[in-house]
Formats: sequence, structure tokens, C-alpha cells
Amino acid sequence: MIEFKKVTKLDDIAKGDLLLLNDGKETIAVKAVIVKVSEYDGTEIIYDKKKNYYFNLGMYLEGQSRIKDLYVVS
Repeated sequence: MIEFKKVTKLDDIAKGDLLLLNDGKETIAVKAVIVKVSEYDGTEIIYDKKKNYYFNLGMYLEGQSRIKDLYVVS
């Protein structure tokens, strides 16, 4: 059975997780390639390293991200 878990905490996403991202225009499925944690940038989820596609998880949780809805699929 497929489950969709809404992301609500910084540690909800791990490397390799399948994610559903909605930016208000479209919903896409991506894989978390890298979960980068740093003091300066916070937690960034990189989902396409070649194209440098990523989002800041802390900004999402604060409602300041282009990502409007975020789910982990399991």
C-alpha cells in the first residue's frame, strides 16, 4: 500500500526518499538525492544534482518556500 506522509519536521526526509512536490502550479515526483545540512544554509534537499534543483526544507516548514505542499511517499 502506498502511503503519503506530509513533511512537518526537518528530519522527515532522508537520502533516497521519494517525494511529491507541489509549487502551486504542478505536482512532481522526485527522489531526494542529497540531504545537505549546514549551519549557514540549514537543510537543503537536492533532487537533481546535474540541474542544481533543490529547496530549503526550513524555509518550506516556515511557509517561505516556492514549494507549497511536500509529501514523502512510502
